[in-house]
Amino acid sequence: MEHKLKCEVCQKKFDSKRATAKYCSESCKQKAHYKRLADNQESTEEEGQTEVFYLDEYAKIDWSIYFVRYCFFRRHLPKDATLQTIEKYISSMHMMNEHFMEFVAPTKAFREFNERFLAQEFKVLPNRFVDGKDIYGTEVLEAVQ
Repeated sequence: MEHKLKCEVCQKKFDSKRATAKYCSESCKQKAHYKRLADNQESTEEEGQTEVFYLDEYAKIDWSIYFVRYCFFRRHLPKDATLQTIEKYISSMHMMNEHFMEFVAPTKAFREFNERFLAQEFKVLPNRFVDGKDIYGTEVLEAVQ
């Protein structure tokens, strides 16, 4: 039995043997897939998942934790967070997790983050601060007190 359907991508009518078909062609199916990927990326950014980390920001916070652990904690803060906000958050997380390797490192969340980090899925850039100014315009280059 043939079903007369409307493609969800191009809106053209097409015939299909399946009543649940959504796309008229492989091309439209692929376009829908790429749109879902883009929408998912935007929603991740909207949820506050930072996917860019800065080496100079890490150096200014001056916590004696490994960079990947810093990024793991830092990822939920807005990318334009002030150094003071980052330092306060990292400090509170570090205090709660003094025994990081014992409690946090074995978690699924950290393992997945670490795998993504090692697979270079995140951007690590050298400078958030250029010529004494924050690229986000949120603060002047100053050491955290």
